[in-house]
Amino acid sequence: MLDTPLRLIQANTNRGIQATESLLEYAVQKRVDILLIQEPWIFRDKETGYKDCRSINHPSFTALLPLHDDETRPRTLVYTSRLLQLQINPIRLDDPDCQTLEIRDSKGARIQVVNLYNEKDQQGVWTVERCLYNLPLLPNSLLVGDFNTRHQSWDPTSSNNGP
Repeated sequence: MLDTPLRLIQANTNRGIQATESLLEYAVQKRVDILLIQEPWIFRDKETGYKDCRSINHPSFTALLPLHDDETRPRTLVYTSRLLQLQINPIRLDDPDCQTLEIRDSKGARIQVVNLYNEKDQQGVWTVERCLYNLPLLPNSLLVGDFNTRHQSWDPTSSNNGP
Protein backbone atom coordinates (compact mmCIF):
# COMPACT_ATOMS: atom_id res chain seq x y z
CA MET A 1 0.00 0.00 0.00
CA LEU A 2 0.95 3.62 -0.37
CA ASP A 3 2.83 5.33 2.42
CA THR A 4 0.58 8.39 1.99
CA PRO A 5 -3.16 8.25 2.72
CA LEU A 6 -5.38 9.37 -0.15
CA ARG A 7 -8.57 11.39 0.10
CA LEU A 8 -10.90 10.68 -2.82
CA ILE A 9 -14.35 11.78 -3.90
CA GLN A 10 -16.43 10.03 -6.53
CA ALA A 11 -19.46 11.79 -8.04
CA ASN A 12 -21.68 11.97 -11.09
CA THR A 13 -22.09 15.66 -11.99
CA ASN A 14 -24.72 14.99 -14.67
CA ARG A 15 -22.87 17.18 -17.21
CA GLY A 16 -23.47 20.24 -15.05
CA ILE A 17 -20.95 23.06 -14.95
CA GLN A 18 -22.27 24.35 -11.59
CA ALA A 19 -22.14 20.86 -10.06
CA THR A 20 -18.54 20.48 -11.23
CA GLU A 21 -17.50 23.89 -9.90
CA SER A 22 -19.17 23.21 -6.54
CA LEU A 23 -17.51 19.82 -6.28
CA LEU A 24 -14.09 21.33 -6.99
CA GLU A 25 -14.57 23.97 -4.28
CA TYR A 26 -15.80 21.35 -1.81
CA ALA A 27 -12.73 19.24 -2.61
CA VAL A 28 -10.44 22.19 -1.86
CA GLN A 29 -12.16 22.75 1.50
CA LYS A 30 -11.86 19.05 2.43
CA ARG A 31 -8.28 18.75 1.12
CA VAL A 32 -9.21 16.02 -1.34
CA ASP A 33 -6.40 14.51 -3.41
CA ILE A 34 -8.34 12.95 -6.27
CA LEU A 35 -11.80 13.61 -7.72
CA LEU A 36 -13.29 10.82 -9.84
CA ILE A 37 -16.17 12.17 -11.91
CA GLN A 38 -18.71 10.51 -14.16
CA GLU A 39 -20.73 12.53 -16.70
CA PRO A 40 -18.48 15.60 -16.36
CA TRP A 41 -19.15 18.96 -17.93
CA ILE A 42 -17.13 18.98 -21.15
CA PHE A 43 -16.34 21.84 -23.51
CA ARG A 44 -16.14 20.68 -27.11
CA ASP A 45 -14.40 22.69 -29.81
CA LYS A 46 -16.71 23.19 -32.80
CA GLU A 47 -13.93 22.44 -35.29
CA THR A 48 -12.10 19.54 -33.67
CA GLY A 49 -14.99 17.96 -31.76
CA TYR A 50 -14.18 15.88 -28.69
CA LYS A 51 -10.61 15.20 -29.81
CA ASP A 52 -9.46 18.41 -28.12
CA CYS A 53 -12.15 18.73 -25.45
CA ARG A 54 -11.59 19.97 -21.92
CA SER A 55 -13.44 20.60 -18.70
CA ILE A 56 -13.19 23.27 -16.02
CA ASN A 57 -9.72 24.49 -15.12
CA HIS A 58 -9.04 24.95 -11.42
CA PRO A 59 -5.90 26.36 -9.76
CA SER A 60 -5.82 23.53 -7.20
CA PHE A 61 -6.34 20.59 -9.56
CA THR A 62 -5.14 19.09 -12.82
CA ALA A 63 -7.85 17.61 -15.05
CA LEU A 64 -7.18 14.24 -16.70
CA LEU A 65 -9.55 13.11 -19.43
CA PRO A 66 -9.53 9.51 -20.67
CA LEU A 67 -6.78 8.72 -23.15
CA HIS A 68 -8.60 7.67 -26.29
CA ASP A 69 -8.55 8.34 -30.03
CA ASP A 70 -12.27 8.31 -30.55
CA GLU A 71 -14.31 11.47 -31.03
CA THR A 72 -16.95 10.28 -28.56
CA ARG A 73 -17.78 12.53 -25.61
CA PRO A 74 -15.78 11.37 -22.56
CA ARG A 75 -18.03 10.35 -19.67
CA THR A 76 -15.27 10.08 -17.09
CA LEU A 77 -12.83 12.65 -15.75
CA VAL A 78 -10.26 12.70 -12.97
CA TYR A 79 -8.97 15.77 -11.15
CA THR A 80 -5.74 15.38 -9.18
CA SER A 81 -4.57 17.85 -6.56
CA ARG A 82 -1.56 19.90 -7.60
CA LEU A 83 -0.22 19.33 -4.05
CA LEU A 84 -0.29 15.54 -4.40
CA GLN A 85 3.20 14.12 -3.93
CA LEU A 86 2.48 10.87 -5.77
CA GLN A 87 3.19 9.82 -9.33
CA ILE A 88 -0.01 9.50 -11.40
CA ASN A 89 0.23 7.37 -14.55
CA PRO A 90 -2.88 7.27 -16.77
CA ILE A 91 -3.26 3.95 -18.61
CA ARG A 92 -4.54 4.09 -22.17
CA LEU A 93 -7.75 2.10 -22.64
CA ASP A 94 -9.26 3.68 -25.77
CA ASP A 95 -12.61 3.98 -24.03
CA PRO A 96 -14.12 7.37 -23.09
CA ASP A 97 -16.24 5.70 -20.38
CA CYS A 98 -13.36 4.18 -18.40
CA GLN A 99 -10.18 5.63 -16.94
CA THR A 100 -7.43 3.77 -15.18
CA LEU A 101 -4.68 5.40 -13.16
CA GLU A 102 -1.67 3.79 -11.59
CA ILE A 103 -0.59 5.73 -8.52
CA ARG A 104 2.92 5.26 -7.11
CA ASP A 105 4.62 6.63 -4.04
CA SER A 106 8.32 7.43 -3.59
CA LYS A 107 9.05 3.88 -2.34
CA GLY A 108 7.51 2.22 -5.42
CA ALA A 109 4.28 1.06 -3.77
CA ARG A 110 1.37 1.35 -6.15
CA ILE A 111 -2.38 1.15 -6.41
CA GLN A 112 -4.67 1.18 -9.38
CA VAL A 113 -7.78 3.37 -9.53
CA VAL A 114 -10.47 2.66 -12.11
CA ASN A 115 -13.08 5.36 -12.82
CA LEU A 116 -15.99 3.92 -14.80
CA TYR A 117 -19.26 5.12 -16.30
CA ASN A 118 -21.27 2.04 -17.23
CA GLU A 119 -23.16 2.69 -20.46
CA LYS A 120 -23.78 0.92 -23.76
CA ASP A 121 -21.61 1.76 -26.75
CA GLN A 122 -22.79 1.86 -30.39
CA GLN A 123 -22.79 -1.96 -30.52
CA GLY A 124 -24.86 -2.24 -27.33
CA VAL A 125 -22.00 -3.49 -25.12
CA TRP A 126 -21.85 -2.12 -21.57
CA THR A 127 -18.62 -0.49 -20.31
CA VAL A 128 -18.18 -3.16 -17.63
CA GLU A 129 -18.12 -5.83 -20.35
CA ARG A 130 -15.95 -4.05 -22.91
CA CYS A 131 -13.50 -2.47 -20.47
CA LEU A 132 -13.48 -3.92 -17.00
CA TYR A 133 -13.69 -7.61 -17.92
CA ASN A 134 -10.51 -7.26 -20.00
CA LEU A 135 -8.57 -5.04 -17.61
CA PRO A 136 -5.76 -6.65 -15.61
CA LEU A 137 -6.26 -5.37 -12.07
CA LEU A 138 -3.44 -4.90 -9.59
CA PRO A 139 -3.78 -6.57 -6.15
CA ASN A 140 -4.38 -3.09 -4.69
CA SER A 141 -7.14 -1.68 -6.88
CA LEU A 142 -10.04 0.64 -6.29
CA LEU A 143 -13.01 0.57 -8.64
CA VAL A 144 -15.40 3.54 -8.52
CA GLY A 145 -18.05 4.87 -10.82
CA ASP A 146 -21.63 5.19 -11.89
CA PHE A 147 -22.62 1.63 -12.71
CA ASN A 148 -26.12 2.55 -13.91
CA THR A 149 -27.58 -0.46 -12.17
CA ARG A 150 -31.24 -0.72 -11.40
CA HIS A 151 -32.79 -3.30 -9.19
CA GLN A 152 -35.91 -3.52 -7.09
CA SER A 153 -33.78 -4.31 -4.03
CA TRP A 154 -32.55 -0.73 -3.78
CA ASP A 155 -35.00 1.13 -6.05
CA PRO A 156 -38.62 0.07 -5.47
CA THR A 157 -39.74 2.07 -8.51
CA SER A 158 -37.47 0.10 -10.83
CA SER A 159 -38.88 -2.64 -12.98
CA ASN A 160 -35.40 -3.48 -14.26
CA ASN A 161 -33.24 -6.12 -12.58
CA GLY A 162 -29.94 -5.22 -14.20
CA PRO A 163 -27.95 -2.59 -16.08
